[in-house]
Amino acid sequence: MRGMTAADLLSAWEQGVGQPSFRRALILLSAACPEVPAEQLARLSIGERDAYLLALRESILGPDLVSVASCSACGEQLEFACKTNDIRRTSRADPASLEPAAAGHDESAPLSVELNGYQLLFRLPNSTDLAAIADSSDPDASHQLLTKRCIEAATYQGVPINYADVPAETLEALAAEMEHADPQANVELNLSCVQCGKRWHATFDIESFLWSELSRWADRLRLEVHHLARAYGWREADILAMNPHRRRSYIEMLG
Repeated sequence: MRGMTAADLLSAWEQGVGQPSFRRALILLSAACPEVPAEQLARLSIGERDAYLLALRESILGPDLVSVASCSACGEQLEFACKTNDIRRTSRADPASLEPAAAGHDESAPLSVELNGYQLLFRLPNSTDLAAIADSSDPDASHQLLTKRCIEAATYQGVPINYADVPAETLEALAAEMEHADPQANVELNLSCVQCGKRWHATFDIESFLWSELSRWADRLRLEVHHLARAYGWREADILAMNPHRRRSYIEMLG
């Protein structure tokens, strides 16, 4: 994972505008890891992908995360802060680096779950699976398709069976095993309302969080470029190549 310039980030952001979230994530990772084939990035499990996105966020914006949540009981707006390490979970991915030959799971060694004579061999969901269900408007159908895509073999007492013959409790055990094997894919924060005392769990999605931050950053950066180009006649490439502090100092001098 290489360092990204302001021009790199702005270009990646422009490519991702209007794209679904799974595609935005791959655009950002491709920009940060140009040496890794796009197909390989798409085969990263969702937890691995999110571990790299978390590392990318840390490298460009630092470890401090600040967000806002609304209390469903009283409507109070709550600001909460945490560190990237607070939401980093154990994962098969090493967020410090991403090598072309190292990304993704060993597809020759699927995971397995067994319950009451039923055995499922499976792999973890990845971005290709999210792409396959992107056009579905039925959450239940999407979930079933995602699960079916990830099951590589199903048997009952050693005899192959169809997906439709797998009991619901076995599929529930599969979902639990997937979450256990890929914990970064489902990160929950413990929140409490200072106004009414309500406590709840909120899902933290690094992709949407990072994309919101980058969108605000891109708006500010483009405005700075606009002001500096109009005031001094500088080229966009030269303005983007400036140190952020120097760029900001010129903006402040313009009032």
